[in-house]
Amino acid sequence: MTSQIDVVTQDLVDTVKAVASFSNRVGLAVGGQEIDPINRDLTRPAAWVIYIGDDFVSGNTMNPCNTLIKLNFIVKILIDYDSEANLISTHLPLLHEVAQAVQGGEPAPGSKWLYEGQGLEALEPDRMVWNQQYSIQLGI
Repeated sequence: MTSQIDVVTQDLVDTVKAVASFSNRVGLAVGGQEIDPINRDLTRPAAWVIYIGDDFVSGNTMNPCNTLIKLNFIVKILIDYDSEANLISTHLPLLHEVAQAVQGGEPAPGSKWLYEGQGLEALEPDRMVWNQQYSIQLGI
């Protein structure tokens, strides 16, 4: 797994960075899901990828090479909360642009990104924070 976790993590970060609207305002964090105080005042839109852990998927005592784990990530997307027109024309399409960019990408042979949905984490007078959930299965 250690030889693949770095590959898939870098792939997710690079894929999110490639979304032009973010203008390289993308980073990586591990663990906690609270907004890092450093990221609170980022120019929007911005995003950061968080590795939140893994789950054991399957194991086979007859063939231990078929043991799989699922790596779990959240992509937090920080966008303006300004007008209904911008929400419809710009902000919601950006959320779906990120999902389309990541979904189905294959950073490691036989392993594809799975988009598992999104939800609004925070709504403040001038901004929203959305959580998009992604996973990928790897053999260990």
